Amino acid sequence: SLPEALGVPYEARVHDYAWFCPRITLLDDTGLPCDEPAPEKCLRCVAAGLPLDNDLPPAPQLVARSARLLAGAGRVLAPSRDAAARLARHFPGAPLLVAPHPEPAFAPPPPPAFLPWDGRTPLRLALIGAIGSHKGYEVLLAMARDAARRELPLSFAVAGFTKDDFALFGTGRVFVTGRYEEGEAEGVV
Repeated sequence: SLPEALGVPYEARVHDYAWFCPRITLLDDTGLPCDEPAPEKCLRCVAAGLPLDNDLPPAPQLVARSARLLAGAGRVLAPSRDAAARLARHFPGAPLLVAPHPEPAFAPPPPPAFLPWDGRTPLRLALIGAIGSHKGYEVLLAMARDAARRELPLSFAVAGFTKDDFALFGTGRVFVTGRYEEGEAEGVV
């Protein structure tokens, strides 16, 4: 409510779905993508699932607050057409524009000479970020378990944390650095 209190123009930059999803990620109480129901149905989803790791208000109040803030913005910058379309369904009065996040383009280095992998050369794969279901946690866990079961020379390093580090540790194939500060990612793995 600060822009309203000050009476100044403002813009909103969207990063995730915290404007209308109390879980932020659009995953339901089972960990699967939700169908973006009415806010009243979100109350049941939140009540049925894991506790939230944020201090957002319940969905009906969240959507009402967001509608007021987004409608008052000079423009609302969504990072993709998909994000803009989702926001438009919930906030038809928002002045939406598609504007990708301003991070510089990333040009990955050329792959090492041993790729494609021969299955014998030790290989360590790195992942960056907070790895939850919406970012493939279950896939990572299955890959680590498979590598251990088949005794492949394959290991994984997570720069950050996951939804269940200990299950990954149990495979003997995953190293997790823990949380890190902006700018430290390159040195932690």
